[in-house]
Amino acid sequence: MDWTDAMARPPPDGMRRHRTFLNRRAAFVRCRTRSLLLLDLAIKFGLGSRKAYYLVEIDRKFSTLKVDRARLLGIGWTKAQIIAEHADQGNIDDLLSKAESHSAKELQTILADGDASRAQHCVLFYLNDDEYELLRKVLQQRGARPAPRGLHGKEQALVKALKELE
Repeated sequence: MDWTDAMARPPPDGMRRHRTFLNRRAAFVRCRTRSLLLLDLAIKFGLGSRKAYYLVEIDRKFSTLKVDRARLLGIGWTKAQIIAEHADQGNIDDLLSKAESHSAKELQTILADGDASRAQHCVLFYLNDDEYELLRKVLQQRGARPAPRGLHGKEQALVKALKELE
């Protein structure tokens, strides 16, 4: 009897469970290896680590779903990353339609609370160091918290300060 005869027979029950475990483990290792490879390539090609991690997250999510690659590529990586955490096979077409017809900021709002019509305005200030320190101090006194990239809750703190002036 050669090895092909042995492989043709169904394995004993214990062996079947072991083979299932090994197949699952191999799939995990392939997925993990693919993610690490993508991350390594992204960093080598000069992408920032944040964008590289987003691309790995997008790959992990959408490689398991049946999705039209042309549509996914058409919405761009920013919107793909936004919809990735909400996507499953049942809602992927709806999410892609929303991503195609809304901006990234509107898409975040829609997925967070469902209302894209809520008016939001972006305000940009150019301040010197003294002016920025004054603004930071006022905002922190009204509830804004320091964060690695600025202040959290600055919008609410600014509105609170402006209402005090009314």
